[in-house]
Amino acid sequence: MFGVYHYAVDQGRIRLPPRCRERFREGIGLYTVERWLAGFPAVSDEAKVVSKLDARGRLAIPPELRSFAGIADTVVVVIAGDDYIELWAERNWALEQGLLETEVPTLKTG
Repeated sequence: MFGVYHYAVDQGRIRLPPRCRERFREGIGLYTVERWLAGFPAVSDEAKVVSKLDARGRLAIPPELRSFAGIADTVVVVIAGDDYIELWAERNWALEQGLLETEVPTLKTG
């Protein structure tokens, strides 16, 4: 399951794409990237914040994590596999994509 979605932030909540709502219905652990990388692959339970989806498929993102990620009005949801998603501030996502375009060599067909 892969994809990139842009959603408005509504009172600290974001929508999840319909195709991944059922997977995370019971809740999802939220980590900052530093905490994730520091504990990977066995991230400790103390390092995460658990958030559950509401009846409308929205996920509440705690203020401290929204602030850390720079998420304000719009969030970019990146589905990178079946068991995790990434949340990006729209501006940071655009910057990351720009870096990838300049750092990754263009593949040429022969």
